[in-house]
Amino acid sequence: MSLEIFIYADKVGRGKTTALKNWLLNQKGIGGVLSPKIDGKRFFEFIDSNDFLEMESGEASLQIGKYNFNVDHFLRAEEHLWSDWQNPNIHTLIIDEIGPLEIKKNQGFHQLLIRILKSEIAQAKKLILVVRDYCLQDFFSKYSLDNAKIITEIDLLKSSFQRPVGIVLCGGNSSRMQTDKALLNYHSMPQWQYVYNMLLPFCENVYLSLNANQVAEYSLPKTVGFIEDLPRYFDHGPITGVMSVLDSVDDRPLFILACDYPLLRMEHLLTLFKNRKSDNDLVCYRNDSFPEPLISIFEKVALKELTSYFSEGKDSLAKFIQQIKTTYIDVSNPDFLQNVNSPEEFEMLKNELSND
Repeated sequence: MSLEIFIYADKVGRGKTTALKNWLLNQKGIGGVLSPKIDGKRFFEFIDSNDFLEMESGEASLQIGKYNFNVDHFLRAEEHLWSDWQNPNIHTLIIDEIGPLEIKKNQGFHQLLIRILKSEIAQAKKLILVVRDYCLQDFFSKYSLDNAKIITEIDLLKSSFQRPVGIVLCGGNSSRMQTDKALLNYHSMPQWQYVYNMLLPFCENVYLSLNANQVAEYSLPKTVGFIEDLPRYFDHGPITGVMSVLDSVDDRPLFILACDYPLLRMEHLLTLFKNRKSDNDLVCYRNDSFPEPLISIFEKVALKELTSYFSEGKDSLAKFIQQIKTTYIDVSNPDFLQNVNSPEEFEMLKNELSND
């Protein structure tokens, strides 16, 4: 079976269900369940029949937070979804949504999703799963969907941008940290792998940007590609890795992410991803008027301008970003941008993460 999985993610209350309903107006061969809110209550809406079934219940038989859900109605929705999945006339199944009930409690549609992922269907199928932005990290950790791709409302409107190539800037030995930051372990894996895994669902493919010492020292899985810094770009800071990548990949946008941000999560990447604009060259975070160039998406036009910028003897990514058409995402809570620059800071943060 050829199965394509798409994760439609956004914040709560941003109209995900409405966007799907509008998209469905011009589609055929789609099955599944939507979850509209009507007069303040959640319902299951079966796509093929437009029938509605109340999701919430006055009884606490299935509970997450302050919400109680009707177990019998969930089972009916599950049966409907499984029937649609097996229907040869349906090529795309929508499940709206996979949320805390599934991720934290293994309830709701959890068992159905596992069953679908393990099933064998003769024809090619597409699976669209709706996930809240703040659940993305835990969703991917739980279900290990290595080939799933994140989509936004822009993709539903058929005006999607070219999917970028992801670049993990691994840097090198830090004089204050006294070790390679990309090898630090905050999340039960090396930091390069944590960043790599976060980028995968947003990108066409992902590469590590490595210096010569890292190429010699890292033991990478065969599935992980890397691009080595080129000598003509040496000693120019982070732009060394970016320019080396430009000489090695096809003409595509770049989603650049450094290993220096241990508190970064997928919802932060989603914010950049959904704020790409056709009339702008780049999107990045801005913290107290300072841009964060090492968490950014460079469109192709920005990369051409960067090549000219570097040829003029300039190598500051922050200054470059300020002179092109940049979409800035201003940060109200900058905790996720925290850097760790010494062994003491590393141990302190790792202990905090272990206690959470």
